[in-house]
Amino acid sequence: MGVCNIGKIRGLPYTWGKACLPPQHVENPLAPLAPQLVADQLRLDYPGGVTALRDLTLRVPAGQFVSVLGPSGCGKSTLLRLMGGLINSSEGILTVDGQPPSMARQRSAKMSFVFQDATLLPWRTVIGNVRLPLELLRQPAAEQQVKAINATELVGLAEFATRYPRELSGGMRMRASLARALVTQPKVLLLDEPFGALDDITRSQLNEDLLNLWQRNGWTAVFVTHNIAEAVFLSQRVIVMSPRPGRVVADIPVSLPSTRNAALRASADFARLAGEVSEQLRKACA
Repeated sequence: MGVCNIGKIRGLPYTWGKACLPPQHVENPLAPLAPQLVADQLRLDYPGGVTALRDLTLRVPAGQFVSVLGPSGCGKSTLLRLMGGLINSSEGILTVDGQPPSMARQRSAKMSFVFQDATLLPWRTVIGNVRLPLELLRQPAAEQQVKAINATELVGLAEFATRYPRELSGGMRMRASLARALVTQPKVLLLDEPFGALDDITRSQLNEDLLNLWQRNGWTAVFVTHNIAEAVFLSQRVIVMSPRPGRVVADIPVSLPSTRNAALRASADFARLAGEVSEQLRKACA
């Protein structure tokens, strides 16, 4: 399996909010109406002269799960914040569902962000934390409660719904954070190293749970990680970024079965793909 030629997707004709998609992209049939992410020649300059991203071109078809790898400081988290409409680029085009991210978030393409830390409010129970986005949207209280209960059940936390963050393990806190992100039924899920601080066993279990949730709900997902095995296990594609200023240097398709479990990690195909990603990451950092 070769690495996609990134040059092939540069220079495509664009109008604001529309892009010529490559005919070979694969969409998740569970979510044909989910938005797509399109970045063309993105650049981000920070005050003081630091360029975080330069000439970054990427597209994520509807319903696809993509992981982003790269050396520390290459702009992975910055790219995620741009996609979420939390910051603006200095140059280039970035659209979600054919709209600027901040506009898409408010209109057709609901987005949720899962951060590295669970960031739960310590004075609220699990169910109270999960309800928070719905409260901010001013949804009816009864509707908030039903949706929050459903979200906690979805991530396996129903029996801990009345517990406080201090009473939860690290894995449980991250499940609560994920439930909070899912309670609004997003079309786009952006995840910034959410499992980085967890032990390997908990991390592997949450990988499987997240993948099952994606298969059932079909969001468009972009997952930032430093873990090669995690990226290969979760994704349909693995994106490798260069050192700062970050740009895409490899786009690796992951042709593993859609149903994945712990046994897959021991397979020859998994090892070969992990080796390919590792080699591309080594080249990027050279």
